[in-house]
Amino acid sequence: MLYELFEQRSGVKPTIFVGQFPVDEWHDRIGGGTQADSIMDRIVHNAYEIPSSDTNLRKIYDSKKLKKLVDEIEK
Repeated sequence: MLYELFEQRSGVKPTIFVGQFPVDEWHDRIGGGTQADSIMDRIVHNAYEIPSSDTNLRKIYDSKKLKKLVDEIEK
């Protein structure tokens, strides 16, 4: 299914592909082999990689929520 999607869009329409794993792990996670090679070629060719930081927004939000709760309790 991924192959067909990227084949139809390759060179015709922009596609945003997001993953939670590093790009160098994608090939193995797709299943390896010839099909993974074809899919990766269409994903990585002419791609712009925007790496994300190690910042976990859930932890930041939870810590702010916790701080607010502690502040309310201490009042």
